[in-house]
Amino acid sequence: MNVHYFMEKPAYDVTQLALCQHADTEVFRQALQRAKDNPQSFYVDWSNKESFIYSCLLTNKGHESAVKCAQFSPRGSKVVSCSSDKTIKVWDSQSGQEYLSMTGHTDFVNWCCYSPDATMIASCSDDKTVRIWNSHDGGLIHTFRVHEEEVSMCAWSHDSTRIVSCCNDWYIRIWDVVKATLISEIAGHDDAVRACQFSPDDQYLISGSQDCTVKVWDLAKDRWIVDYKGHDAPVSSCCFSPDGKNIASSSEHFVQIWIAQTGQLLNTCESKNGMLVLHCVYSPDGTQIAAGLSDFSIQIWDSTSTNTLALFKGHSGWVYVVDFDHTGDRLLSGADDGTTMIWDVESGQNQDMVGLKRDFAAMYTEDDNLLVVAPDLTNRIRITKGHNGNIAKLNRSCSTLTPLEDCRIRCCAISAHDEIAYGTDKGQVKVISLGGQVLHDCPHGHNGPVRWLCYTQDGKVLITCSDDKTIKIWKEGAEAIVCTGHTESVRKCRLFDKDTKILSSSWDGTLKVWDSRSGKLIYTCQHNDRSEWILSCDISPDQSMLASASVDTTAKIWNAENGELIHNIKGHRDCVRSCKFSTDNSLIATGDDQGIVKIWNTKTGTIESTCGKHHCWVTDIRWSPDSQRLVSVSENIKWWTVNGKCLQTLPIKGSFSKYIEVLDNYKTFITIDSAGILYILTAIENKSTNINGAK
Repeated sequence: MNVHYFMEKPAYDVTQLALCQHADTEVFRQALQRAKDNPQSFYVDWSNKESFIYSCLLTNKGHESAVKCAQFSPRGSKVVSCSSDKTIKVWDSQSGQEYLSMTGHTDFVNWCCYSPDATMIASCSDDKTVRIWNSHDGGLIHTFRVHEEEVSMCAWSHDSTRIVSCCNDWYIRIWDVVKATLISEIAGHDDAVRACQFSPDDQYLISGSQDCTVKVWDLAKDRWIVDYKGHDAPVSSCCFSPDGKNIASSSEHFVQIWIAQTGQLLNTCESKNGMLVLHCVYSPDGTQIAAGLSDFSIQIWDSTSTNTLALFKGHSGWVYVVDFDHTGDRLLSGADDGTTMIWDVESGQNQDMVGLKRDFAAMYTEDDNLLVVAPDLTNRIRITKGHNGNIAKLNRSCSTLTPLEDCRIRCCAISAHDEIAYGTDKGQVKVISLGGQVLHDCPHGHNGPVRWLCYTQDGKVLITCSDDKTIKIWKEGAEAIVCTGHTESVRKCRLFDKDTKILSSSWDGTLKVWDSRSGKLIYTCQHNDRSEWILSCDISPDQSMLASASVDTTAKIWNAENGELIHNIKGHRDCVRSCKFSTDNSLIATGDDQGIVKIWNTKTGTIESTCGKHHCWVTDIRWSPDSQRLVSVSENIKWWTVNGKCLQTLPIKGSFSKYIEVLDNYKTFITIDSAGILYILTAIENKSTNINGAK
């Protein structure tokens, strides 16, 4: 179990953490009994936790901003990481426990690394300095200030006596760490130098640049011997193979492998879906190459065949750095989302490489079976039934049942007749049966990505909206009715007033209400005068009010009959990303990008309570039937009382979730995190739990 969970403020509930363990363990059995026996508690069981293999061993959230670099210590027991928050941290690679936090840089810290003898740590920064630290107590040993621009990277010689650094001033510099002196300045690139490394025997140096070249330098002769020009775009990283014979360098969506002494190209590894390769590294035995990608994932290739061996997904930002430990068994990654993750390489190679996207739909079928539908990374719809749905088996057994699309599936919905509708990035709208049979297909339904869709209650009419600024009404056997009027992407559409009206929200800063039978515009709610994006909208359960939440830090409540403004809700200090009316219509909850959830009175527009906070965007909120509780999702899942008390927090494997669905009278909670993992969570009933989830 990860120690850093207990270092959260407040710490995670030990019983809830134990409930995430496998059901056949004594830890789980004892935790379940404790949850049932505690009348003042709220706990959930992750019902489908047995159905997947997850390769992430640890997620560390110790930095407050993007993790620019993270490296194992020479023996792998510790990790050093640095961040845009200007700090360098040392922490335990098994537990996540923080040992040291070094401050002193005055701008983003771009790179950090242990000396091979593990006694020192080097760092470099946008503050134009290279610094050497004592790895045991964090004390500053040296500061080198010769660079004239931001320093991108630094690396140690294998005898721990020298440091090489590269900079936006086009220079590479080598420093004597013992004497604290500059040994040499190397010039030869025609643009910023982004990467540098000593060869395993310390006789050579490689450098990769924005000028699209990689150079191999003979340090004895003080000149380059190979000027590799195989890339057509700026080089993001380069590294020697462990034996020093080959070099791997990355640019755009390729990693090229070539002979160090001649520059002869041997192989090319291509990233999945044409994603940018931000950093690459060899495994200690040289048989594998790992890379961090711009789609928030990590890819591992066989360095000889260039076949993909594993894909790891869990970050929610660009993966800036990857690093193997000394055994090659673990892989470290750091990303723009502020997290560092450690992965089990072997289990990653053995697992199904299909993860789910976070845009899902869920409902109970007529036979009282839970149905969850979600697109996956291969652009298929995945379907699972039951609280214990085995996603691993499903991915294999259903791969031939649902259509394979040639682009990302953006949204999906389930009709009352158990038909599944979905929209794609290319504007396609398709309806399939639970068995995967295509019932309706409109390849050019929209002229841009389909962002949202929903069915009428009888399942006979489908509503879609798109980046093409339109809403479309699809009736069986008829041409689609097109609603035009928005001037930017339409992000959501909802039905109300017995399905006779459509609510749409757009990045043009407006809500619009349409007649669902004719497609005619009824009225427009202008959220602000600056046309700032509306990020969320909602309809009160009694359908008398509408709500909008915006990047302008406000939420607004509108009269659903005529579109008149009722309340302008102010109090957030960042984008308001989510809003949800309570079941009894008396309250509305709003969540912002600072992680704060606030609860407001819908009659007065005044604040009632503030719910603690998450540490990331609050992306969705749901209420209990009695309006006494709510659940929010962000970097974790939190349950709250209406007065702002946190009842429970559930850590997730990925770095955040996007939506949460609540079913079965606040007893079943469903979400998918950024790692593509499905969570079917069941509230554990104890002696005081009633059917509304209140106590």
